[in-house]
This record gives sequence, C-alpha cells and structure tokens, in this order.
Amino acid sequence: MARYAFGIRFLISAAAALIFLALPIAGSAAVDINAVPNITTAQVDAFSALSWTTGPTGLILITLGSAIIAAFAGWRYMSALSVNRQLHQSHKRLADKNETLEAQVERRALELSREVEEHKHSQQFAETFFKQSQSLNMIAEFDGKILRLNSAWEDTLGYDPRNRTDVAPSNLLHPDDRQNTANQFKLLIAGENVDGFENRWICENGGYRHLRWSARTDPDRRLIYAVAQDVTEKKTAENALKLNASVFTFAHEGIFIADATGRFLDVNGAFTDITGYGLSDLHNKNAGLLHPETDSASAYRDRLDAVNANGVWRGDVNIRKKDGQSFPALLTLSAVEDESGQVDNYIGLFSDITKLKNNEKALEKLARHDKLTGLPNRDLLADRLTQAMARARRHDLFIAVAFIDLDGFKAVNDTYGHSTGDALLVAIARRLKAALRIEDTLARIGGDEFVAIITDLHHERDCVGTLERILRAASEQFILGPITTSVTASIGVAFYPQDHAISGEQLERQADQAMYEAKLAGRNRYRFFDPDKDKALATYHTQVAEAQTALEKNEFRLFYQPKADLETGLIIGCEALLRWQHPDRGLLVPQEFLPPIRKHPALALAIGNWVLDQTLRQLQNWQKQGLDLNVSVNLSGLQVMAPDFKEVLHGHLDRHTDITPEHLEIEFVESDVLLDISTMKSVIESCQDLGVRFALDDFGAGYSSLTCLKHLPLNTLKIHQDLVRGSPENLRDQEILKTIISMGRVFNLDILAEGIETDGHTSWLRKHGCRYGQGNAIAEPMAAQELPDWYSRQINNQFAGPDLQKHSSAS
Repeated sequence: MARYAFGIRFLISAAAALIFLALPIAGSAAVDINAVPNITTAQVDAFSALSWTTGPTGLILITLGSAIIAAFAGWRYMSALSVNRQLHQSHKRLADKNETLEAQVERRALELSREVEEHKHSQQFAETFFKQSQSLNMIAEFDGKILRLNSAWEDTLGYDPRNRTDVAPSNLLHPDDRQNTANQFKLLIAGENVDGFENRWICENGGYRHLRWSARTDPDRRLIYAVAQDVTEKKTAENALKLNASVFTFAHEGIFIADATGRFLDVNGAFTDITGYGLSDLHNKNAGLLHPETDSASAYRDRLDAVNANGVWRGDVNIRKKDGQSFPALLTLSAVEDESGQVDNYIGLFSDITKLKNNEKALEKLARHDKLTGLPNRDLLADRLTQAMARARRHDLFIAVAFIDLDGFKAVNDTYGHSTGDALLVAIARRLKAALRIEDTLARIGGDEFVAIITDLHHERDCVGTLERILRAASEQFILGPITTSVTASIGVAFYPQDHAISGEQLERQADQAMYEAKLAGRNRYRFFDPDKDKALATYHTQVAEAQTALEKNEFRLFYQPKADLETGLIIGCEALLRWQHPDRGLLVPQEFLPPIRKHPALALAIGNWVLDQTLRQLQNWQKQGLDLNVSVNLSGLQVMAPDFKEVLHGHLDRHTDITPEHLEIEFVESDVLLDISTMKSVIESCQDLGVRFALDDFGAGYSSLTCLKHLPLNTLKIHQDLVRGSPENLRDQEILKTIISMGRVFNLDILAEGIETDGHTSWLRKHGCRYGQGNAIAEPMAAQELPDWYSRQINNQFAGPDLQKHSSAS
C-alpha cells in the first residue's frame, strides 16, 4: 500500500506541473499584460519572460501532460483491478483460516476434556499406588523435608507416618550413609533420575534396614517422589554368600562340594594344597577317592548314612593324597537339601591334624608315663591292670600284682643328692623291666615305689621265679659314675581272681599292705597278701570311722568312779572313765572301742582333748556346787609327749579358771613312755610347775620297770586291777603286790590299788600298807549328775568295806 500511495502522489504532482506550464501559453494569446490594471513593472517583466513557451513547445508540453494523465489513469485502473483481486484472495484466505481455527478450537476442546479425564484417572491411580504396602513410598520437598509416607513405613521400620513428616531424612539414616544420600539428593534436584541407590534407615527399635531407592522429581512443584524396597534380607543373604565365598576361597581347611551321588563339583585352594588334587584331577570322580584302601567300605557308608539321617557327621578320618600317602584329618561332612527335602549336595570340610595327633601322642605319653624313667605311671597302670584282669577272666588264668618298694633308697638320695637318686631310679627301672617278661607291665607310681603286673599265670605260685629275679635285680650293686651303691626291695603280692569281686584299685591296696608285711619281716623279701589280716584292717578302718562320727555327734560320755582312803574311808577323788553311748549297741566300755583309736594318732589326740576339756568343765561345775574333789584322767603317751602338750594343757586350764590345777591328775601307762623316758620326764616337770599331778597307771601288768619309778617325778602309782583281784588266793600275786607297795614307798609315791571288788581285797591291801583304793567295792562308775548325791551320803562316813559295799549295791 505504501508503494501505491507513492505512485499516486507522483502522478498528481506531474500533472499539476504540466498544467502550471501550459496556462501561460494559452493565456498569452488573449490577454494583454499591459492592459491588466494595477500591474507592476516587475510583474510585466515576469510575465514577459514566459512568453517563450508559446508556439510548438507549448503544444508538446500539453500533449505530454495529457499522455501522463492517461497513463496515470490506466495505471490507476490496473491498480484498482490488482487491489480488488488481492482483496478477494485475502477474503478467501481469511475464510479458510476461520474455518481451520474453529476446527482447532473444537479439537483442542475435545483434547482438554480427555486430558482432564486422564488427569483425574492418573490422580486416582497415583493415590492408589501410594497407599499400597508393597513398597515404601515418600514425597519430599527439594529442601529435604518429608511431606508424606505410606503405611509400609510403619510395617517395615515401625514408624508412624504421621510422626515422621516434617523430619529431615538425614536424621533417620545410618551415620555412614548420610553423605552418600546427600549426594544422591543433589543429583535428583539437578534433574537426574536415581535408580538402585541403597542406604540404611534407623528403625523405631534402634536397628537398621537396608532400602533400595528409585526417585523422580517434579521441578515445577519442587517435589521428589521416591519408592523404596526393603532389601535387608537380600543384603544379609548376599553378605552371607560373600562370606561363604570368602571362606571357601581363603579358608585354611580343605573344602569340597559334591553332588548327591558323591561326585566332585568344586574344591578350594586349600584342598589342592593339602591333597595335591586339583579340580581337573577330580572331574567325574567320587569323593570316596579320598579314603585310603585301609579304610573299610562299611565305615565310609556309615558316615554317609549318618549324614543322610542327621544332616551332618563329624569325626577323625584318614585321607589319601594324590601321591598315595594318607594323613589324619578332622572331617565335617554336611548334607544340603533341596525344597523337597532330598539331598542335593554334600559339603566336606577337613583339616590336616597330623601335628595335633603327634602332639596328642606326646601329651598322652607325658600324661601316662613317668617322666623320669619312661615307665607307665599310675593312670596307664590302671588301664593295663583292667585289661589284664579281663584277659585272666576270659582264659581262666591268674595275674599277680607286685607292689615293690626300695629299701635304703632314701639314704642314698639324702647322702649323694637328688641327681644321684634319680640316676639310681632310672637304673633300677631298667633292671626291673629286664627281669619281667615282655607281656608283663612295670610301672612307677611315685618316689621309690613300683608296681609289676605279672600275667598269664596258671597257678599263683608261678610268679615266684619272677619275684626272685626282681629281688636279685634290685639288690645288685649299682655303679653311678664315681659312686657305687646298693639297695634292696620289699615286695607285696596280691592275686586275681579271688573268691569275691575285687577292683584293680583294691588289688593294689592289698599288694601295698603285703609289702609292709615284707618290710616288717626284715625287708629284701616278698610276702603274699593275707585276707584275714585284710579283714582285720577293714574292721579297724570301720571302727575308726565310727569313732570319729561318735566324736562329731557327741556320743561319748564320761563316767566317774570314786577313789577312797583305805585307812580313813574318806573319798579323795574320782577317775574319769570314757564310755560310748552307741546308737545301736548301747553303752560301750573302753575295751570295746579304744584299741583301734589308740592306733590312730589324730583321732586319739582329738578324743584325749575332749576328755580333758569335759573333765575340767565337770570339775568346775562340782566346785560351784560345793563339791571339792580331785579328778584323774587317762591320756595316751602320744598326747602327753607331744611337743605342744604343756601349751595345750595350759589352754585348757585357762578356759576353766575357777578350778586349781592341783585338782587335776593325769594318768598314763608305762608302755607309752618306755622308749623316751627323758622326754616324758621333761613334760611331767613342766606341767607340775602348773600344779598338775601325774600318775603311772596299770603298774604290774606290763614291764613294771624300775626305770620309770626312778627317773619320772611321779605323784601316784596305780596297781593294775588283775593283781588285786587275784591276791586273796594267789600267793604269787600277793608277793608282787607287796613288792610294788614297797617300791612305792621307796620313791615316796601315793599307792592306789585298782579293782577292789570285795572286803577281802580291802582288808589285805590295808594290812600291807596300800593307802588308797578304787573299785566296785567302793563305788561303781556313775554319771556326773549322780556323784554329788552319792558323795553327800559318804562324806561323813568312815570307810568300812562291808558297809560301803552295801551302799554301793543300794546306789
């Protein structure tokens, strides 16, 4: 249009110019310029200047102008036609565009309608998916704040979804996973998708669960949509597989895997190192290849049966290497079952225990052999004896157990030292073993004691030759470097079988007992076990045990028998006599239970201290009741001559301070002190310093040595009751009594006769100068609570045999 406007303006301007030029020409022919009124000279001059245009030139200009105008008119017409045609095309295009726009609007409306429906459906699907529990779903903002969690979080991690919104995820992560998670979060915000990322989330109970994530972002809404799967069990299984693979690869134990038929499937490196077999060597081979030919096929089958029944078998086996050699191994064989419970594979794990077995043998030798001599020790001896006894029973034979103790070994050991003593033991062990047969056993059980088991005897006396060889081997001289010495052996022998069942330990004890009999008989000899003596020994141990129990249960009692002045009839004191109130046998007197106690020093001392304590306690009670009596107690020489007896006695007296020591008299028998008169003298003197009196009891029944009377500072001499009881009719006893009474006077001792049973005893003793007496004619032994009443009836009476006898009977 701008082009057209310019053209129009050009044509108009050209036409106007031509008209302007043509008018003067036309006007000059009819107008006189001078005739024009009021025209100026200048105007006349101007008009005259144009007069050159008249004539042909003016016609040309007019013709030219008309042509231009005609051309312009034609151009205008053509322009109008062109414009009209363009306008018609524009109207057509506009109509087409209107039609297309309407169709597009209609189509877009339909698309928008469908999009709205699809959006609604998508929202419903998303909501349904978010609420499903197969995965852990999360919506979070770009700043990390959690907006929404589905219910699966509570099922898996224990979270209440309502209590975990507005919480930064980093607070719920394992500390080691927080940085890596933050890096993944940055990638999400940068527009990258995240798939397969794993981290650990803290559970409500404090544990952790492994989650695997897929996440997308909505940049417009600045939201993150994430879905996680709980892969904890899978991770655990993967870790277990990795661990198993690591164990399989790096274990020091040989491991093999076989199929259900026993064919090898795989072996680890340690298997190859130990056996020499590579996997290629074992292709299509059965695991039975590893078992040496010396192993029975049934043993191999038994192991497989055990695995199939129990799922596992463990034990020691021998495994054959590729080079044919075998070695001991500790094998664990396990069965792997499929889903149906059928064995799918076998897994074997073994280790070479050659060193362990060698160490066990060495330790067994140390544990079951004597370190010095190399002989079997007590433990191995017990096994060998059990085996020998079983063999004797099967074959109806005898065995002899010989207990050997060296005579004089202690002197050699003390004189030359322990190294020489050890050398002597080694030499003796070598000789004794050479004296035995190869099927016999020699053991050292400690010190200089040995035990030999002599087997396969048809008769008990068949062992005599072996015993004689042992005696000769032990008694020959020994040259130990520069030292020449000799010893002998005492041997005790017990046999098996016997008339009654007996154990190996009892056999040893019998042989030990017989060995002591050999020593008592003079040493360098053998003695056979005597069953009768053994029975007596068993009785002794039973009696001692019962007496020990009686002491613990307070079954012992003290009875008191008064002692009188035979001239005046006055009661001067009493003797404490021990009794046992046995729960089954009633009241026992000392002769029924004391003999085995005297052979047991510890028990004898314990009972002696009990008697001493009870006597002083009773004496103190009587003094509180106004009863002033002296009391004597019988103690063994073992107790009296003990190094600490004075201190023990002093301790007893200190615990009973209300009595004076002069009221206590200690009695002992002559046989207890004859071997050590000087020690007994020292004890008596030290105790007399405390005020305690001493009496020699039962004089006249044993040695009746003047040595005791001469060297011991005694206070009282008590005559044995057997001499007194026989004195009226037996002249020999009468002479002995006279002699004893005379000796007592010589040594200025109080003489007291025991066992006064009749008036005749009393009269005879009084007549021959015996001042004091004790016996049933005076009073029978009585319980402590009975004595005060008896004493009160007697204290003012003059002694008269028949009268007292009547009273004693009455009481």
